[in-house]
This record gives sequence, structure tokens and C-alpha cells, in this order.
Amino acid sequence: MQSRLTNIIQFEDYEEKQLQEIFYYHVERSGYELESKKAASKIVGLFIKNLNRLDGRQFGNGRMMRKLLSSSVGYMAQRKPKNINLLLAEDIQSASDELLETEAILQMKQKEKRVGFKTY
Repeated sequence: MQSRLTNIIQFEDYEEKQLQEIFYYHVERSGYELESKKAASKIVGLFIKNLNRLDGRQFGNGRMMRKLLSSSVGYMAQRKPKNINLLLAEDIQSASDELLETEAILQMKQKEKRVGFKTY
């Protein structure tokens, strides 16, 4: 595939603080409120650090922040009583746990596929 592409654009990874701001931006843009920005900040920060550990390099993909919000909203919708605009720390934590587990499984599967091949 690389041989078919004549131009390759390299994007710099976002820093942890920028990723958190991306998460907050999507929360606000989607019309949700955070029960506690301080608690959310701790959870999102730890989520990013754990992604870094899984991948073994600086994680800086803004798309994962949208996934975190989407999954958090899913957990919000399941809890009772429902407040469809308020994201609790537990919603974000559950989403974080789920996504980290999924990413760990994907990492393992990718490593299994690499057997015998050197990656650069």
C-alpha cells in the first residue's frame, strides 16, 4: 500500500493535556456536563497513561477521546436514575476500563500476527 501513496503526511501526536482538552471539547459540543471536571481529569489522564504503556510509545490520537466519550455516554444511558446530560466519574471510568481492555486485546492480536516479521 505504501508504494501506491506518493505523499505521506506525518501528524504530530497530541500531548496529554491536549488530549484532555479534546475530550472536554467533545463533551461540551455534544451537550453533556461533567459531574466533576477534577475527577474526569484524573480518569482521562490515567487512561492516556495506560494507553501509553500498552502501546510502548507516546499515545497522541484524538480519535480515542471521541471513543471514550461515546462509551461514557453508553454507560450513562444504562444507569438509573438517568440524567441524560450529566456524565459521572463512574461513567467515564467504566468506559476507560472497557476501552483499555479492548486495546490490550487488539495489541496482543497484532503481536501474534507479527511473528517472524520485523516491524519498523
